[in-house]
Amino acid sequence: MDSLKKIAFVLAATLTFSYAQNGAFLGLDLGTNLNRGNLLNANAPLQSSSVLDYSLGIKAGYQHYFNRFVGMRTYLGLGNSISQNQTIVYAQSAGGGGSVKSKDDIRYFGFNASLNIDVLLKYDLSKTSALGIYGGFGYEGSFYTNTDVKIVAADSGALELLGKLKNISGNGLIINAGIYTQFAQNHQIDLGIKLAPYYIRAKSELSNRAGNVNNLGAPSKAFAGNTVFVGYRYLF
Repeated sequence: MDSLKKIAFVLAATLTFSYAQNGAFLGLDLGTNLNRGNLLNANAPLQSSSVLDYSLGIKAGYQHYFNRFVGMRTYLGLGNSISQNQTIVYAQSAGGGGSVKSKDDIRYFGFNASLNIDVLLKYDLSKTSALGIYGGFGYEGSFYTNTDVKIVAADSGALELLGKLKNISGNGLIINAGIYTQFAQNHQIDLGIKLAPYYIRAKSELSNRAGNVNNLGAPSKAFAGNTVFVGYRYLF
């Protein structure tokens, strides 16, 4: 009887855990932000559109499956982002005959760090491959270097803004979701989205080209935005 119990236990353990890949992982992500807000706040109507916005990051953590279908992972995410916004500022022409504009491509260089936990649901295609979905949440902080602003006149008499955006940072909850595939037992590809509804805040210090010391900018805030990405993980 004891021998039968041992055999049954071994068979049950084999069926439960044979396809699950438990352990540490390290990975790389490449993504793009879909809707980051405009951080510049000037005392004039302006329009901003993204020209370039991508991020590169790494993730390191540990995952564990409770059975063949359900697991969890916790991980640290570190990344940097580079974005470029074409910004156009509109002002009333001196003669009152319409509006004139000035423009500049403003570049932002940022860094972010997050702690995350995800629930993993998967279906095994074979002993070495699987498909799955995941969902979870985390807490993230984002920090940007000071950004130069040089919005020059495109039309005669347009408002020109010179200065910097400073103290650009924000933090808050994020939501993670996506699909993943595991192959060759130790390799995993994620296709996911990071929802970041928290605010990035900045201080604008602007003046006009004539040297007017009046601050033409104001403190601003904008949503951090949502990032879609593809990522590779190696499972140790």
